[in-house]
Amino acid sequence: MKSAACPIAGVRPPSPDSAHGEIDVLRVEDLRRRLGGALARLAARGELEVPIARTYPLDQVRDTFRELEQGHTHGKIVLRP
Repeated sequence: MKSAACPIAGVRPPSPDSAHGEIDVLRVEDLRRRLGGALARLAARGELEVPIARTYPLDQVRDTFRELEQGHTHGKIVLRP
């Protein structure tokens, strides 16, 4: 089964006009499109920050995996050519 065809439900908090929240049902592909668009807009405005923990040259890829296996990395690991 494709994940894009699976519906997912999200609950919105109660509005001032009702005592109960409402349920939104979205398909995974719709959620990805919404989030992807939001992330692209943030990046375009310079409001998205991605922390870089460390940068390695490509020939040190083994060191990169060793660091990731330790599980203490705070940020992204970047491999450069």
